[in-house]
Amino acid sequence: MTEHGITRVLSQGLTVRLIAAPDLSAASACLSTPAGSFHEPERWPGLAHLLEHLLFQSGQGFQGDGRLMPWISARQGRVNATTGLSQTLFYFDCRVEDLQGGLARLLDMVNAPVFAADTAERETRVIEAEYQLLSQQARTLMGAFFHSRVSSPTVYHRFVVGNHRTLSGDLPALLQALDDFFRQHYRADKLTLTIRAPLTLPELQQILQSLPELTMPSQPSLPGDVAAADFPVASRALYPGQLLQLPGDVHHCLEMVVADPGGELLAAVPLLQALFEDAAPGSLRHHWTEQGVCREMTLEVISSATGTLWLMVHLIRPASTPLPAGWLTAAWQLWLQQVTELSPERVAHYQQLAKRQFCLLSPMEQIRRIVSGQAVSDKPVYPLALALLAQPPNELQTCDRLNSAVHSACGFPCVTETQTLSGDCGVLPDNGFVFYPQMLAPPETATGHSAAIPQGWRHFRATGAQVEIVMRPVQGTVLSAAQAARLAQILQPVFSLARHCGGEAAIISLHGVNWLTVSVAKAKDAEIVCLWLAKLWPTDLVIESSDPQQILIRRLLAEFPSMLASTAECPDWSGAIRCSDLALFSRLSEILQQRLPVPAPMQTPPGTVCAGRSLHQPESHGDNGLLFFMPLPGGTEGDIVAAKALAALYQPAFYHWLREELSVGYVVSCHYQQFINTPGILCVLQSPGYDCQQLSLWCQQFFSRMTPQVEQLAEAPQVNAPQPLHHHRSILRAMEQLDPLIRAAACPEQEQTPSVVRLQQLHNYWAAHTEEAIQLSCGRPVQ
Repeated sequence: MTEHGITRVLSQGLTVRLIAAPDLSAASACLSTPAGSFHEPERWPGLAHLLEHLLFQSGQGFQGDGRLMPWISARQGRVNATTGLSQTLFYFDCRVEDLQGGLARLLDMVNAPVFAADTAERETRVIEAEYQLLSQQARTLMGAFFHSRVSSPTVYHRFVVGNHRTLSGDLPALLQALDDFFRQHYRADKLTLTIRAPLTLPELQQILQSLPELTMPSQPSLPGDVAAADFPVASRALYPGQLLQLPGDVHHCLEMVVADPGGELLAAVPLLQALFEDAAPGSLRHHWTEQGVCREMTLEVISSATGTLWLMVHLIRPASTPLPAGWLTAAWQLWLQQVTELSPERVAHYQQLAKRQFCLLSPMEQIRRIVSGQAVSDKPVYPLALALLAQPPNELQTCDRLNSAVHSACGFPCVTETQTLSGDCGVLPDNGFVFYPQMLAPPETATGHSAAIPQGWRHFRATGAQVEIVMRPVQGTVLSAAQAARLAQILQPVFSLARHCGGEAAIISLHGVNWLTVSVAKAKDAEIVCLWLAKLWPTDLVIESSDPQQILIRRLLAEFPSMLASTAECPDWSGAIRCSDLALFSRLSEILQQRLPVPAPMQTPPGTVCAGRSLHQPESHGDNGLLFFMPLPGGTEGDIVAAKALAALYQPAFYHWLREELSVGYVVSCHYQQFINTPGILCVLQSPGYDCQQLSLWCQQFFSRMTPQVEQLAEAPQVNAPQPLHHHRSILRAMEQLDPLIRAAACPEQEQTPSVVRLQQLHNYWAAHTEEAIQLSCGRPVQ
């Protein structure tokens, strides 16, 4: 449905933008200021970043668990902030009924904050930990290198993240600098509040009128107040291809800078991204994948500050020797040239793809992109493609080891070398790249069913023309994280084909089990998609190595399900096709059975949870991470609701104790989680300083610490109604038919408020049985 919006300026000077979005799944809000790291005093690198941290702690109207972050988290919402070069954002999403309370807390953060010395010292330690982690991350080091090569303005050379060295030494002076920066850049007349929710504009205005007024003055600018527009557009010289020392997967980048004073080109970036990330057979991505130079591929915005649009083509491939300098440039520029020649009808198709992908993002991420100017728009893509064609790209690749000395790039240690230009421009397709509706001919398939395994594809009858295909590893087995990632990469052409046909396809993780889901509207399209699916399906999923660049906690979360179920190099699958036509089912299942032999259904006994199992992955460098999972002892619907209610109590208390009191690290979470068919409470910790044994001890102690609070409960917290497990209802229906345990485990039908007695019983069980926790950790040996 169409969204409607209005913009108002309140009496204090605060600009408010209201957006009525009827189809949005949750309410969202964002508070922004046009100031960021470019505006901080040179004496205090990282000051804007530190201020972002402190504002979450410094409100006066709401204290403790009533502050925005714990309050939203306890209600299963999301909250985050971003400090950019010339913009800072604070944003969240929540249930509609929690929107007013969230807005009051968001405004309280900036109304009259008090910056306490102990809080500033604690958050400085957190920023130091972030700095240590970012110093090993490819995207951070590549961005720092590119910024260091800007010839003007020199503000791009600043160290913007901050660390203990830049933010310590004179605490009173730091607190004064924070106060000055806040008063200068967080005045009411500089702030914009954007609210987007599935409400009408009159309903949004009513919520706005109920909020307390800001007491901060709209004061004149202070000395040194520099607007972002006062900075000149970034300029950088062309230089030979560069190598950056970094272990693991190869990151291969092309970067371009174009002037964009009005933001018109930035608004066209989502459309260019939809064109660029198309993986259908014959596309640029498919071409580079076939050449072995691309496992992942994105088009990223490095910066859009100060009237400059700075883009990066970013390819990732398994560890290998560097490609010759200039190898990617010819294909990139040929592709851009074809984009400038696309008909309006073709561009309109990709515009719709971009809009559909935007709608799949969380409401919080959508509002972040809207406020930062990166939402999908109707701006034409041709001017952006022409501007990029006129800018020869600079090139950077990573490799394992170089012989150069370490130097600093915008505050980060880097080892780089210049690459010799070889003149090798790579292999180009004879007839250019393919853009939809042009399609490569589908692969042929053998006639007749040749699989030795009995046909095991199941048919679920549907009422309409839609065709759904769902697959999952057989009960009791899962894919490893690396297997799921490899399968998703191999099948990207199938996913893009399905989207071009108006459908969807993806590898999704549901409770730690990876599902392949495909949905298309027409029988002919379903047959084409199945032909490509059968052609591309791998014969095995043997994984040789993992990428050390992967974020630690994300890797552990992806690996954890394999502690509860078995994995295999050649896993067996359960599969079903949901369609109205039995003849179509027979045709599709015959195509798929050629390469995707699904064994006949068999009874599989439910797996048993290995209570108390612990696995540690030794790692000599980097942070220590821990997943501490307390399985639910009952598993009935009532127990699941009780576990979710306890999680609402646990999360703010866990965060306050370990993140704010003990400063354990920057990843601190305690929430309800289900892995395969096992629900429970998951504690997540990542720490640069404390070993995994200490992290585990704190998790065990936490449940005992919570006992007095649970015993004093007068009423149980309200548990939000569960969100649909898949936004496409017909796909979800097919998944539930193939695995009936999905709905029983995740969507209990009964009342969403359990009894206090049941909460206390469940908590007491967990407090007395912490030795039954299943633990997965990674980090340095115990000291």
